[in-house]
Amino acid sequence: ICPRKFCTNKSSRFEFVEAELINGLKKWLRQHHAQWGNYPLPESNNTIYTIKQKAFENLKKELKEVALQKDRLHDFFEKQIYDQKTYEERLKTLTERIQKIVVNIEEIQSFLSEQKNQEEEEKKTWPAVTQLLEIYAALTDPVLKNQMLKAVLGHATYRKEKNQHGNDFILILY
Repeated sequence: ICPRKFCTNKSSRFEFVEAELINGLKKWLRQHHAQWGNYPLPESNNTIYTIKQKAFENLKKELKEVALQKDRLHDFFEKQIYDQKTYEERLKTLTERIQKIVVNIEEIQSFLSEQKNQEEEEKKTWPAVTQLLEIYAALTDPVLKNQMLKAVLGHATYRKEKNQHGNDFILILY
Protein backbone atom coordinates (compact mmCIF):
# COMPACT_ATOMS: atom_id res chain seq x y z
CA ILE A 1 0.00 0.00 0.00
CA CYS A 2 1.38 3.35 -0.99
CA PRO A 3 1.04 6.05 1.69
CA ARG A 4 0.80 8.89 -0.86
CA LYS A 5 -2.51 9.94 -2.42
CA PHE A 6 -1.49 9.79 -6.12
CA CYS A 7 1.00 6.95 -6.04
CA THR A 8 2.10 5.58 -9.43
CA ASN A 9 2.80 2.13 -8.02
CA LYS A 10 0.06 -0.42 -8.76
CA SER A 11 -1.11 -2.88 -6.16
CA SER A 12 -1.31 -6.66 -6.36
CA ARG A 13 -3.37 -9.19 -4.49
CA PHE A 14 -1.76 -10.13 -1.19
CA GLU A 15 -1.84 -13.83 -2.11
CA PHE A 16 0.28 -13.17 -5.22
CA VAL A 17 2.90 -11.20 -3.30
CA GLU A 18 2.99 -13.74 -0.47
CA ALA A 19 3.40 -16.63 -2.93
CA GLU A 20 6.21 -14.82 -4.75
CA LEU A 21 7.92 -14.12 -1.43
CA ILE A 22 7.78 -17.79 -0.45
CA ASN A 23 8.98 -18.84 -3.93
CA GLY A 24 11.90 -16.42 -3.60
CA LEU A 25 12.90 -17.96 -0.27
CA LYS A 26 12.60 -21.47 -1.75
CA LYS A 27 14.80 -20.44 -4.66
CA TRP A 28 17.40 -18.98 -2.29
CA LEU A 29 17.37 -22.18 -0.25
CA ARG A 30 17.75 -24.38 -3.37
CA GLN A 31 20.70 -22.32 -4.58
CA HIS A 32 22.46 -22.62 -1.25
CA HIS A 33 21.60 -26.29 -0.92
CA ALA A 34 23.13 -26.93 -4.33
CA GLN A 35 26.19 -24.90 -3.32
CA TRP A 36 26.68 -26.38 0.15
CA GLY A 37 24.86 -29.70 0.13
CA ASN A 38 23.83 -30.55 3.67
CA TYR A 39 26.73 -28.67 5.24
CA PRO A 40 28.33 -25.37 4.28
CA LEU A 41 31.60 -25.59 2.43
CA PRO A 42 34.71 -24.29 4.13
CA GLU A 43 36.01 -20.88 3.06
CA SER A 44 38.95 -22.46 1.24
CA ASN A 45 36.59 -23.66 -1.51
CA ASN A 46 35.63 -20.08 -2.33
CA THR A 47 38.01 -19.12 -5.16
CA ILE A 48 38.06 -15.36 -4.58
CA TYR A 49 38.40 -15.85 -0.84
CA THR A 50 41.31 -18.24 -1.36
CA ILE A 51 43.08 -15.89 -3.75
CA LYS A 52 42.68 -12.98 -1.34
CA GLN A 53 43.89 -15.13 1.54
CA LYS A 54 47.04 -16.11 -0.37
CA ALA A 55 47.60 -12.49 -1.35
CA PHE A 56 47.27 -11.56 2.32
CA GLU A 57 49.91 -14.12 3.30
CA ASN A 58 52.23 -12.95 0.50
CA LEU A 59 51.83 -9.32 1.55
CA LYS A 60 52.69 -10.19 5.15
CA LYS A 61 55.88 -11.92 3.92
CA GLU A 62 56.71 -8.96 1.69
CA LEU A 63 56.20 -6.58 4.61
CA LYS A 64 58.69 -8.56 6.70
CA GLU A 65 61.20 -8.55 3.84
CA VAL A 66 60.87 -4.79 3.28
CA ALA A 67 61.20 -4.14 7.03
CA LEU A 68 64.37 -6.26 7.00
CA GLN A 69 65.67 -4.25 4.03
CA LYS A 70 64.99 -1.07 5.97
CA ASP A 71 66.98 -2.43 8.92
CA ARG A 72 69.89 -3.34 6.63
CA LEU A 73 69.69 0.13 5.12
CA HIS A 74 70.43 1.60 8.53
CA ASP A 75 73.41 -0.75 8.86
CA PHE A 76 74.78 0.30 5.46
CA PHE A 77 74.50 3.94 6.43
CA GLU A 78 76.19 3.36 9.78
CA LYS A 79 79.02 1.45 8.06
CA GLN A 80 79.23 4.33 5.58
CA ILE A 81 78.52 2.10 2.58
CA TYR A 82 75.73 4.54 1.64
CA ASP A 83 76.15 8.28 1.67
CA GLN A 84 73.47 10.58 3.15
CA LYS A 85 71.70 11.18 -0.19
CA THR A 86 71.52 7.48 -1.14
CA TYR A 87 70.38 6.59 2.36
CA GLU A 88 67.54 9.13 2.29
CA GLU A 89 66.39 8.05 -1.18
CA ARG A 90 66.36 4.38 -0.22
CA LEU A 91 64.67 5.15 3.10
CA LYS A 92 61.93 7.12 1.34
CA THR A 93 61.41 4.34 -1.22
CA LEU A 94 61.22 1.63 1.45
CA THR A 95 58.89 3.70 3.64
CA GLU A 96 56.53 4.24 0.70
CA ARG A 97 56.58 0.52 -0.10
CA ILE A 98 55.79 -0.32 3.52
CA GLN A 99 52.87 2.13 3.54
CA LYS A 100 51.45 0.66 0.30
CA ILE A 101 51.78 -2.87 1.63
CA VAL A 102 50.06 -1.93 4.89
CA VAL A 103 47.17 -0.31 2.98
CA ASN A 104 46.81 -3.44 0.80
CA ILE A 105 46.90 -5.69 3.86
CA GLU A 106 44.17 -3.64 5.53
CA GLU A 107 41.99 -3.76 2.40
CA ILE A 108 42.35 -7.51 2.04
CA GLN A 109 41.80 -8.02 5.76
CA SER A 110 38.59 -6.01 5.51
CA PHE A 111 37.41 -8.08 2.52
CA LEU A 112 38.19 -11.38 4.29
CA SER A 113 36.38 -10.21 7.40
CA GLU A 114 33.31 -9.14 5.41
CA GLN A 115 33.24 -12.47 3.57
CA LYS A 116 33.50 -14.37 6.85
CA ASN A 117 30.70 -12.31 8.40
CA GLN A 118 28.49 -12.78 5.34
CA GLU A 119 29.07 -16.52 5.38
CA GLU A 120 28.26 -16.68 9.09
CA GLU A 121 25.02 -14.77 8.51
CA GLU A 122 24.05 -17.14 5.71
CA LYS A 123 24.82 -20.13 7.93
CA LYS A 124 22.50 -18.67 10.58
CA THR A 125 19.81 -17.78 8.04
CA TRP A 126 19.73 -21.15 6.29
CA PRO A 127 18.12 -23.14 9.16
CA ALA A 128 15.68 -20.30 9.86
CA VAL A 129 14.54 -20.22 6.21
CA THR A 130 14.19 -24.01 6.20
CA GLN A 131 12.06 -23.90 9.34
CA LEU A 132 9.96 -21.02 7.99
CA LEU A 133 9.21 -22.84 4.75
CA GLU A 134 8.24 -26.01 6.63
CA ILE A 135 5.68 -24.34 8.89
CA TYR A 136 4.60 -21.17 7.05
CA ALA A 137 1.61 -22.71 5.25
CA ALA A 138 0.25 -24.12 8.49
CA LEU A 139 0.40 -20.77 10.29
CA THR A 140 -2.85 -18.83 10.60
CA ASP A 141 -1.70 -15.87 12.70
CA PRO A 142 -0.58 -13.02 10.38
CA VAL A 143 1.48 -11.44 13.16
CA LEU A 144 3.47 -14.66 13.64
CA LYS A 145 3.92 -15.02 9.87
CA ASN A 146 5.20 -11.45 9.68
CA GLN A 147 7.60 -11.98 12.61
CA MET A 148 9.02 -15.12 11.03
CA LEU A 149 9.50 -13.39 7.67
CA LYS A 150 11.22 -10.45 9.35
CA ALA A 151 13.56 -12.88 11.10
CA VAL A 152 14.96 -14.13 7.77
CA LEU A 153 14.60 -11.08 5.53
CA GLY A 154 16.25 -7.71 5.79
CA HIS A 155 13.60 -6.15 3.60
CA ALA A 156 11.77 -6.65 0.32
CA THR A 157 11.22 -4.26 -2.56
CA TYR A 158 7.98 -4.46 -4.55
CA ARG A 159 7.43 -2.73 -7.89
CA LYS A 160 4.59 -2.97 -10.39
CA GLU A 161 4.41 -0.75 -13.45
CA LYS A 162 1.23 0.50 -15.11
CA ASN A 163 1.50 -2.03 -17.94
CA GLN A 164 1.80 -5.00 -15.57
CA HIS A 165 -1.32 -6.90 -14.51
CA GLY A 166 -2.29 -9.64 -12.06
CA ASN A 167 0.70 -11.46 -10.62
CA ASP A 168 3.15 -9.73 -12.98
CA PHE A 169 5.36 -7.63 -10.68
CA ILE A 170 8.90 -7.38 -9.38
CA LEU A 171 9.76 -8.49 -5.85
CA ILE A 172 13.36 -8.29 -4.66
CA LEU A 173 14.29 -9.92 -1.36
CA TYR A 174 17.18 -8.73 0.79
